[in-house]
Amino acid sequence: MRSRVWCDPVYVPVIMAIAVVACTGACTTSGGAADDRPGPPAITHQEARKEYLDEAAKWTLPAGWRWPDGAIYTGQAADGAGMVFEPNTGRVDSTHYWFCAWSRTLLSAGSAADRATALKQVLRLPETSFYKVGLLQDDKTKYDTRLAAAKAGDLRPLTEITEPNCPGKP
Repeated sequence: MRSRVWCDPVYVPVIMAIAVVACTGACTTSGGAADDRPGPPAITHQEARKEYLDEAAKWTLPAGWRWPDGAIYTGQAADGAGMVFEPNTGRVDSTHYWFCAWSRTLLSAGSAADRATALKQVLRLPETSFYKVGLLQDDKTKYDTRLAAAKAGDLRPLTEITEPNCPGKP
């Protein structure tokens, strides 16, 4: 009599079915509260939007910039599946936008006074949720290096992160 092992062709469909059911239950929402879903803590799109707006109220954008309008987050993915977000998503995203606005303003400033104003704001990056929560330590070090260069008058390193990662003025 031959004993069956897990890699036996008879078990493969069963294992695949279990994996699909497990992933489907863990990766989508059924319309209930975000806290009801298995896995790490999550917040709804409404909670993420509230975080964003609450955090945005604490930060001033440069002249000519405005906070994004409309639905910042959605509760449904393109494929129709429900979506949830990590706690602090709204805070991180709003302060990233704030940093981008001031960084772009610094890089395009026409006068020494405008550059000094924008630089003062850019150097506040370590106070933001984007920096404190959104960046890994290695990334913080990279940003710190770029901020130090900007403070010393060299804006090239700041340009290297601003151009590919920051939206332009709305």
